[in-house]
Amino acid sequence: MYCNASLATAVNQINGEPREKARRRIADLNRWDRLIPSASDRQALLESLLWQALGTVEGRVRPLGVVSTTPHASRLDLKVEDEASLGALLALLPYRDRRGTWRGVRDLRARSEGNRLRLELVCPGDSFRWREQDPPPQVLLSGFKSAVLPAQLQAHSDALTSQGCVPSWDPQAFPYEQRRREPLARNVLEQHRPGAVIASALLRRTRVWQSLAGRHDLTVEHALADYGVAWTVTRTIDTGVPLHDDRIADVLTDSVVGPGLRFLDHDCTPEVCTLRFTPDARRAHTTLAVTTRAEIQSGSVSARPLLALGEAFPPRTAFAAAQARRAPAPAAGHVVFLGAVSDLRADRLWRDEPDFLAQQLASAWALQGHRTAVLTVGRTSDFDPDFSSYRVTEWPREGAPSGHRPITRLRLDCFPGQLWGGDIATPRGLFDLVDTTAIAQSLADARRRFDRILVINTCDGPHLSKLYQEVDHVVLTLPQAWYARTADTPPWQRTSGESPTVGLTPEGSALEWKHRHIGSSTLSHMPFAGVLLLHDASQPSPALDAFDTQVEEHLSQLGTPILGHFTYDPALMPVNPHYPGAGAATVLDPITTGQSAAITSAAIGLARRLWPDEAQDDLKAVVPTPSTQRKRRRRAHEVAHVVTRP
Repeated sequence: MYCNASLATAVNQINGEPREKARRRIADLNRWDRLIPSASDRQALLESLLWQALGTVEGRVRPLGVVSTTPHASRLDLKVEDEASLGALLALLPYRDRRGTWRGVRDLRARSEGNRLRLELVCPGDSFRWREQDPPPQVLLSGFKSAVLPAQLQAHSDALTSQGCVPSWDPQAFPYEQRRREPLARNVLEQHRPGAVIASALLRRTRVWQSLAGRHDLTVEHALADYGVAWTVTRTIDTGVPLHDDRIADVLTDSVVGPGLRFLDHDCTPEVCTLRFTPDARRAHTTLAVTTRAEIQSGSVSARPLLALGEAFPPRTAFAAAQARRAPAPAAGHVVFLGAVSDLRADRLWRDEPDFLAQQLASAWALQGHRTAVLTVGRTSDFDPDFSSYRVTEWPREGAPSGHRPITRLRLDCFPGQLWGGDIATPRGLFDLVDTTAIAQSLADARRRFDRILVINTCDGPHLSKLYQEVDHVVLTLPQAWYARTADTPPWQRTSGESPTVGLTPEGSALEWKHRHIGSSTLSHMPFAGVLLLHDASQPSPALDAFDTQVEEHLSQLGTPILGHFTYDPALMPVNPHYPGAGAATVLDPITTGQSAAITSAAIGLARRLWPDEAQDDLKAVVPTPSTQRKRRRRAHEVAHVVTRP
């Protein structure tokens, strides 16, 4: 665990949220893998309407005219910069013209709260009792210092009334009930529903465009396609600034503070550069195209560093000083395959411990200053078992194009450590085989980027033999496997009154343990390094003594060395490990001191067994003291004023 001052600064650079508010909100999270919460489906629909409206106004200082956003799961606090941005939002409010025709979004409501406005989306069919239990989607608007938003709302209402129109955004009004289904051309909510996930994610991260090079004039376009909604964000930058910017893809595909999109394709010409993305969500029917043009003739604005991309970090601390004393990193990273002993036999007892353990080890090594990655082979997370999504509908008529899920950063840890993760060699279909060529290419690229790579496999097939050839070590895990001290004798070998059990020597216990867990499985086809024993901290476990040490020595002579003992806390495991993206709590999350120390010491012990020639730093096994954490927060706050400009 470590202080979250740098995390608050990283969030502030993405959405403009005040650092103190972001720090308090991050401190309440159980895991720090998603620092900006995603909106619910109905909340995302409301934010999609606002995002399109803000994207129609040009000539503003900040992108989309948004000063800052404070995200919540069921609410969004939005601060606009001028009257033009506010007017674009007020234009969405519903009213009837002189002929009785509805204008605006019928289900949108607005009311004043002090100097702010609250926008609510009340969908048809919602009763007042339901709304009391489950509040409707809402956005709390605030403006610049000289603006009184309730007065602006009243002026907008008076202007419509003078024209003979009837404003219909009173929250106490009964929701509009449709007697028949409107056609798609007139139903604004249905037009936005497939693409709301992207629009909401980008509205909550509007400040990210200010960190890119060039003076930006941002516009948003919404278009209907056969697969759903096609969003287009057009960036107009200064002439002389390169059109292509890799940082756009890096930020949009980031899953810690970014929206976690998938990269689709890239089309770059001397005049226009277009990057397309798709959301990382099931049954997604939308795409995002970021188009960059050079048309502005003005002074160029340089790029700003982003903590989310590892471009700026707080000053060096005592832990970072230990990194300078460590031997230089190897030219090529080490690749370790992490599997389960149960994979060697037909009864796969527990297939989730390699994934859980890989995140724990990689995070502990990252906290020591290593560049680590957790790569998964053969995961088919795109398969959707919900067959109701294949029903024939009027629109969308086809599925959206599938994008590539890159290897993304899993945590924003202390410099210079890094923690990354992703899928490699993913089959296209549920019953397709894993491409062995993709395994070799992906691991070769990972060796150049990272120091220590942990690989886990999620499916069986002929690709395992190729995978064993590409890794340096194979480590198998085994839960709750203690060494037997006695053995039962068969009844026909006992004499009258003889005890049914006999004591085992350390050598006999080692033979019994290997026969019971490894059996007749051969290990010669893999670079087998040893077995890592897992122990549940909630279960009573005896302390290791001289007998256990002798048993492990005999197991090493039998070709099955014990690499160490990893005591895990079940509370750190994810609730649903099979859900894509569900991760476990690590040492880079707000866990207890005892949990962090146990994980870090076990990771250091395993590294000593795998790479005895490398110097292992023990300083980071100690959790920072409160005084050290206060110094880190103060230094991060000082750096935040340097790297973050209004």
